[in-house]
Formats: sequence, structure tokens, C-alpha cells
Amino acid sequence: MGGLPVPPRDGVRSAASQHAAAAVGIWAVVKRDEAAAPSWDPQSRILFAGDVRLYNRRELIAALQVRQPEGRADLELARLAYMRWGEQSPKHLVGDFAFAAWHEESRRLFAARDHLGAKSLFYRRLRDGIVVASDVRQILALVDRPFDEVDADALFDWFSRIRDQRRTFFRGIDSLLPGHLLTADSRESRQVRYWMPPTEVHRASYEENCEEIRTLFENAVRGRLESDHPIVAHSSGGFDSSTMLMAADRIYRREPGRPPLIMASATAPGYPSDESRYMDAVAAAVSFEGRRWNVVEELEPVFPGVTGSRPLLRRGLAGGPRRDYEIVRERGARVLLTGYIGDDVWYARGVLRDLARHGRWWRVVSNIIQRGVDPSTPGRLFDAALGVFPPGLAQRLAERVFSGLPPPPGWMGPALLEIQRSIGHPAARQIPGVEWQSHVVHGVWAQLTDPVVAMVLESANEEGLEEGIEVRTPFTDVRLIEHMLMIPWQQRDPRGHHRRTGRDALGALLPPEFATRIGQQSWADVWAVTSRRTAKTLAPFIVEGPWLSAPFVDRGVARAMLARVLTQTMEVPPEMSPLVVDFAALEAWLRQLLR
Repeated sequence: MGGLPVPPRDGVRSAASQHAAAAVGIWAVVKRDEAAAPSWDPQSRILFAGDVRLYNRRELIAALQVRQPEGRADLELARLAYMRWGEQSPKHLVGDFAFAAWHEESRRLFAARDHLGAKSLFYRRLRDGIVVASDVRQILALVDRPFDEVDADALFDWFSRIRDQRRTFFRGIDSLLPGHLLTADSRESRQVRYWMPPTEVHRASYEENCEEIRTLFENAVRGRLESDHPIVAHSSGGFDSSTMLMAADRIYRREPGRPPLIMASATAPGYPSDESRYMDAVAAAVSFEGRRWNVVEELEPVFPGVTGSRPLLRRGLAGGPRRDYEIVRERGARVLLTGYIGDDVWYARGVLRDLARHGRWWRVVSNIIQRGVDPSTPGRLFDAALGVFPPGLAQRLAERVFSGLPPPPGWMGPALLEIQRSIGHPAARQIPGVEWQSHVVHGVWAQLTDPVVAMVLESANEEGLEEGIEVRTPFTDVRLIEHMLMIPWQQRDPRGHHRRTGRDALGALLPPEFATRIGQQSWADVWAVTSRRTAKTLAPFIVEGPWLSAPFVDRGVARAMLARVLTQTMEVPPEMSPLVVDFAALEAWLRQLLR
């Protein structure tokens, strides 16, 4: 536990067998969490530990016939599930979990991570064993010189496109993939997917499917509102966080006596992407307190620091000031609720290919024209035409055509240039043996299992550990996601809006101001402004002192880009300011590791 950034609020508990030891840091969100502890069972000779939050406790308690369940921690229920179902146990759990079981007799480790990766799990093979942890920094505490272990391939992914989400930024430390289990013994370590996309199709009507989505979504929100302490819910003003807040309000009105819920909103007044109108509508409709701040004006005047596990500035959920976490501390909250990955759940990726596959070309053209005719229109038509091929092949062709690596940018250092020259096209993500029922199911699954989604969730989990809070995401609920994957493609026809199913299912939760809203503006303009201001704070890392980033970033080019960003003497592309901030964050991170 020495690698944790802050001491656990409610202590540390440990257990050991002859050849293994385990420890769990306690953050008690509800009373039963105080009983969470690693366990050594002398009869089965299994040592068990993990970070577990379950949302199907009632079903598990009935299936396992647990006596006196009230004081049983979720970790204990996961252990009982493992004792009952063994390596099939993750399939019986609904929740956010990462756990490990050490079999003393066979000297074998088993570990599992939840379906979408709301909890993290990392591991490193040692000369005489293996170490597993929920935070990379716990493993780094065992590494003599972390700076020497920085992985250039991971940094290439960071600046371009993530190819392998098993990588961390350190050689030899791997991430267990979401929806996977890990087995390890003295000879090898192996990751195996235990969660597969459903292959059946719901035969219900569209209206019945929307009704089921409403029920599943409300249950997902209700489960993540369980707490004995205040809860902070982040609001971006978008559809996902707004439906989450409105569902929470319905639950609070029906079930009084819950701990305070605080709506925390980041605004950007005066910018096209500002969502204040919708935040105001939600704030006026709900019964709980609201707190907001200006994400553009309230930037920290000093360097906020970088995380220990990756070259990432310590920021808030909105990418700006850490006001979310300040509100959490001010109110004594232990849960932060977010609408992460909602768009990935609702967006009907691939449905135009399904329409083309079944000869409905007029619907394809109609949907594309409704989005507007621009230079990208031919590419969208070509992508839809790939629907004549089976889903897996169509995706591979699309990856080949649209995802080739661009020429190396001038800022790349020699280590990254060597990687760029060697890899060619990124590998398409496939699951062997899956017969995809439609292009839309394949597209939604590919997005939900995209490495970027996993990185966002891992970052949120790490930030939560750093702040001593539990970050919860209703849209990672596996029951909701599986239902979405089983809706027939015919019911996902966009009719002008690729998120239509989410709007039809949950739109009634929202205030009238949302009725005519179709899309939302990108925050790229806000990020460009805030990044330009942040670059001024971080400029010394690029201009002064050693340049540890030399293998990865050319300092001369980085300085020239910084000068353009700070002086605005020439038109600056919107992506340049964030990239300069990334250069400075990388250098700050490397200096921190070396120190």
C-alpha cells in the first residue's frame, strides 16, 4: 500500500499465506465497507483481495444463500462468488470490481476486472513472483529507477493512437483489460476475455425496448447513489450527465432521507460550446443544491502537477480547474458521479452499413444529407458502402482505409520516429469467433472496448484514488449495455440523429429546453483557450533546464510551437496549444520520475 498517493481514510487491512501477502486500503462509503479486508482461507488455502463495488447484491445473496448479509462487504460477496463459481464468477457480478485470488497449493494467481473497466488492475512479473495492484504507483514503489522503465511505445500511443491498452507507461507493468481475467503461474501470464458481446436479438418492439432502457438506466443510477456520505454529481450540460441528474432527482423525490447530492457544473460563458442554458434548466428542475464555476476564467495560476503513472496534468473532470474535487472535500463527499461514456452507449455506429447491407440506400443517403453536405460526405458514403461486407471484414477495411498513420510530425524525437516507421497501419480490434448480428452491434462494441475509453476510465479511477473518493459511472452498467447491444439494427435507424434511441428512451426525463436539441458543440475552442493559458504556466519546462524528453520530442520544434502559442503572431491551429501542454507535461513527468 506504500505506493498509494494518499493514506486510506479508514485504515489498511492485510492478510498473508506462506508465499503471498495482500493488503486493502479502506474508504468506507457505506457502513459495510468497514468490514472490507483481504482474507486467507486455511481450508481452501486461497488468499483473496480486491477493490469491489457490487450492484447486484440482492441476487448474489440469494444465489449464494448468505446468512446475515447486512454486514458483509462487497469484497466478501465477491470472494464467496469465487469460491462457488471459480473462474466463471466474474460473469455473475454486476458492478465495478478488480480482485485477485492466490492459490497457495498450486502457486497460481487468478485475477479479474469488471466488464467496462470502472476499476483498474495492474500487474508486473518479478524474478520470483508477481505483484498485482489497483494503482500503477503501488507497483512503481517496488521499481528502483522508474525513469529507466519508461516505455517509448506507450508514449507513441499517447501522442497518436493507442494500439494496445494492456500497456502502461512503464515496461513490464501491464494493465488487465476490461472484461478479462488473468491467470499466472511460474511459467506464464495469460489474459482471457470472459465477457463477450451478446449474440441474441431482442424481439420486443421499439417502445418496449425503450421502456426497458428507462428501467435499467434508473436502476444503474440508483445503485450508484448508495452512500452514507454526500455525493457530488458532475454536470457538463450534455444529454448523458443531464439524464443522470434527472434520474437521480426522481429517485431522491421518491426516496427521501438520502445524503445530500450536489450538482457540480463547469461552464464556459461566451463560447459556442457553453451549455449553461441546459445546466440552468436542469438546476431549476432538480431538488438538490447546485455549484458551478467558469472553466475558462478559474484556471489555477500555478503548475498543478502531474500524476505519477502517466504524463497527465492533475486536472478536474472537465479538464480545467479541480473544482469537482474541491467541492467533494468541502462537503465531505466520498462519491463523485459522472456521465462518462454515455455517448459511446447511445451512438449507433455502423447502422448506415446495416442499411446499405440490406439495400436501403435511400435511407443511407437521407441520413448523410441530414447531417449536411461537406468535404467529408464522400468518405461517409464510402464508409456506409462497406456494409455490403460482413461486419468484421468491413471494420478491417475501414481501419485500413481511414486509419493509416499520417506522415511523422516535425516535433517527433528519434525514439518515436523509429516506432512510426516500423508499425505501418494500426491493427484492427477483433474478437475471434464472434458472429456479429449486425454492423451497429459491432460498431458499438468496438467503441465501448476502445483503448481510449479504457484510458479515460482508468484516469478517472486514478484521480479518485488520489482524492480518496469513489468515482462511479452509471453508463458502465453491464445490464444496460447488454440490452443496448441486443436491440435489432432496424430499431437503430438514426432518422437524422445517431443517438435517437437514447433520446427516445430517456428524453422524457429532461426539461423542455432539451426537446429540440439534436447535438452539442465541441469543446475544442475552450480547450484551445485554456491550454494556451496553461502553456504560459508550463513554459519553463520547455524553455529552461534539462530536456529529458529528447528521445520523444524535438526541443527546438517544441520551443517554436510554444512561441507561436504564447505570442499568437500567426494563426495557431486549435490542436497546437493542447499539444504544447502535452510536451510540457511529459517533461514535468520525466523530471518527477528521475527525481
